[in-house]
Amino acid sequence: MLYLLRCEEQFGLQRILVQAVKVQCLVAGGYGKPQDYTISAQSRAGFTTPEDHRIMLLIEAGRDRVTQPEISLKGEASADVLRAIALTGRGHWQAVDGPVLKLAAPLTGKLVWRLEDDTRLHVRLEADRPGLALIPALLPWYLDPDTGECGPLETGFGEREADLLAMAPALTPQSVDALHETAPLRELALLLPSRTERRRVAFESLIPCLHLRSRNLNAGIAGRYWGFKPEPDWSHSAVLTFGYGPVRGRGSRG
Repeated sequence: MLYLLRCEEQFGLQRILVQAVKVQCLVAGGYGKPQDYTISAQSRAGFTTPEDHRIMLLIEAGRDRVTQPEISLKGEASADVLRAIALTGRGHWQAVDGPVLKLAAPLTGKLVWRLEDDTRLHVRLEADRPGLALIPALLPWYLDPDTGECGPLETGFGEREADLLAMAPALTPQSVDALHETAPLRELALLLPSRTERRRVAFESLIPCLHLRSRNLNAGIAGRYWGFKPEPDWSHSAVLTFGYGPVRGRGSRG
């Protein structure tokens, strides 16, 4: 059994997903075609090990009771799950042929807000080693997408503060202003980005860009019995953005 980890944004929040798959080891090396394996503490499959049972117990302790191949890690057990998976030597980043996760020493880094090309502020990891991925666990972890090395981050924040920052959604400059004015959030002002300087820039032409997306809501559902696959349940969406020269954003009323 292998564990595949990846990060994604859902409902504006960053999260880390873990998926279990079963594979056959090929004589020539590598693995055969992966098959989804439902993570369950009651699993007694012959190919699972005591380490697998411990991992599944940790995952099930913090997840919603929904049967699906991908589980979102959250809460106090999330870092324990990452550590346990890395120690098996069977954890992979994003895909079966992705780098094998290797537990490495803690790393000192900073969680900072950056204004990016989509005109929104995103939380990014700054460290002496470039190109590291930020894993929103409690405490947050780092991961090198090239080598698979991973481990806990030392950010200078407490566990809860660091976890909130690692999961934080992207913010528009307008929403930053509103958050700074919200009384209940003033105690979290240290975690909020600074208000951005605004400049009015004129371009000869404004280019509208329509982004279309279709998502199968049943893609992540695994049946209780082998061979069961639910019919696709498609959700379609469209997002309108505008190109202002090299900058792309959602625009605002002026």
